Amino acid sequence: MCPFVNLKHFLIVPDPIMRSINHVIAGNSLAILLTVVILLPTTAVVAFVATGPIDDFFAKIGIWLHRANAWSFPEFDTIERFAKIGFAIRAIFIAVGISFLYFWITTG
Repeated sequence: MCPFVNLKHFLIVPDPIMRSINHVIAGNSLAILLTVVILLPTTAVVAFVATGPIDDFFAKIGIWLHRANAWSFPEFDTIERFAKIGFAIRAIFIAVGISFLYFWITTG
């Protein structure tokens, strides 16, 4: 006889402890869903808006380097390249920060 024959019997029996655990699991699932869908994206958007001037700062550094080294390509290209570098750096820091925030929320 297979040892798993009576497993169906155990899954059908209503257990008051399992019902309370199901409510806890449902509550935690809702909290994690709201965190992932609302809190973390909102925090990331606010962080991107708040750190926007970093792009301008990197663009100014690029213009300074362009003039100091007498680069041959247009200043517009330098501004765009250094602004993209600033965006990439802040995107990395924000992504790592959001990851740590999620870890802190879920383990706290």
